[in-house]
Amino acid sequence: MSAAKHTPGPWHVSDVAQGLVVYDDQGWAVADAKVFHARHTLEEAQANARLIAATPNLLEMLSICVEILEKVDPSGYPDTDDILRDAIDTSKRVIDLAKVAGGAA
Repeated sequence: MSAAKHTPGPWHVSDVAQGLVVYDDQGWAVADAKVFHARHTLEEAQANARLIAATPNLLEMLSICVEILEKVDPSGYPDTDDILRDAIDTSKRVIDLAKVAGGAA
């Protein structure tokens, strides 16, 4: 897995700008969930901002889960070996996608 190139977390959503702007722990804006069309409601855009703000923590937790899952011996659970391997492989792809410059893997 590659090194992260994103702004380090934690991130948070502020009450400023209707709760649509995501900031890093030094108060710098990282993302703006404001939409410029009528497809998303304010409530949905605010939920998107909260999801964006949670991303660094989610990425870190997913990385920890992969480390733990790679230590599991699936021999006692023959029906889950493929599921476990697929979960690990998919998680690694998601982690790499989140860390690749330009957003494409």
